[in-house]
Amino acid sequence: MSQKVSNNHRIFLIVISWLLSRLWLSFEISRLAILRATHKPAVIRITRQQRRLLPSHWVLERNMLYCLSVNETCDQMLIRETPIETN
Repeated sequence: MSQKVSNNHRIFLIVISWLLSRLWLSFEISRLAILRATHKPAVIRITRQQRRLLPSHWVLERNMLYCLSVNETCDQMLIRETPIETN
């Protein structure tokens, strides 16, 4: 009788562990699906083309990035605009 109870106990533990592993796997898959569905901001990389950058003011508006630089030594004001593509 004790052998039969022991076998039933093992089968019960195997079934419970299998159900728990399935539950954990379904939680992980749903969590990853939610993370994939949420909108992540695009990484925008702006490289500089000259050695020394002037003090500047950056403005991001819709799909354009504007850079306003003032060079007081040459009495120049530079405005650069860069289009930004959204994914």
